[in-house]
Amino acid sequence: MLPEIVVMGATSVVGQELISRLLHTGVTPCIAVRNQEKAERLFNHQPLMYRPVDFTNDTSIEEALKNSRIIFLIPPATSQMAAYVKNIVKAARKKRIDHIVFLSIIGASIEASGAFGRWYGDAEMVIKKSEIPYTILRSNCLMQNLVKYLQLQSSMIALPFSGGAVSFIDARDVAIVGADILLPGAHYQEETFELTGPAAITLFEVAEILSMVLGKQIGYVSVSVDTAAYGLEGKISESQIDAVLEYFRFLGQGGGAIVTDSVEKIGGIRPVTFIDFVRDYAQKIRYLTTW
Repeated sequence: MLPEIVVMGATSVVGQELISRLLHTGVTPCIAVRNQEKAERLFNHQPLMYRPVDFTNDTSIEEALKNSRIIFLIPPATSQMAAYVKNIVKAARKKRIDHIVFLSIIGASIEASGAFGRWYGDAEMVIKKSEIPYTILRSNCLMQNLVKYLQLQSSMIALPFSGGAVSFIDARDVAIVGADILLPGAHYQEETFELTGPAAITLFEVAEILSMVLGKQIGYVSVSVDTAAYGLEGKISESQIDAVLEYFRFLGQGGGAIVTDSVEKIGGIRPVTFIDFVRDYAQKIRYLTTW
């Protein structure tokens, strides 16, 4: 039987966890991707259905949505996000999609001071005005992404967070919530949920936990945006660096301190703590760093 769920953005951190979760529950989604070969390698050539998609091409999007009833959309973080979402919504209306689940971020707003917040806020507005039933999941900063941004080779974390606390969340928890919302009988339409970890912690505490679990002394220093930008070169695209650092500053100034019960309420689990995350990913973190 052809899949009813199409996942756009499946190769992202949350996307990979979502696919794993859906397969675990016996659901085989369709994966709409720009690069099928890359996706097949990423998913170890599992028997998934792949469809090419170009968010700038209406016909391509319509073909990607063929025989699907639900879209789980993880958009690319770009200034073109709202334009892409408009194209997807247009095709979704034509294909009579029943439900769109949109992965957004904490702080998304059309009036946000930072680029990231505005990009996601504008995209959310497109979905809310689409007249298609929707659910919006606003995730806080992912623990997996935080690790990717660390510069542990110097035994220091150098980011412009100041001393602010952030309720970092494990991508696995986001995926659990997303998968549960897709289950038959779930009633979360026309709602927006903010997804967070169990507690807000500072990067000083992050450094302490990493030091304890990994067995190496790691410190944290709040640096200027320019210094942090230099450290992120090669880790993310140049076009995203300024927006990412601007968003980090927003989180560190209190925007990321919110703690909600959405993961427990929807997913029925207690969200993963940062120390448990580091324990689970210790080997990968060591592999990503110079020791």
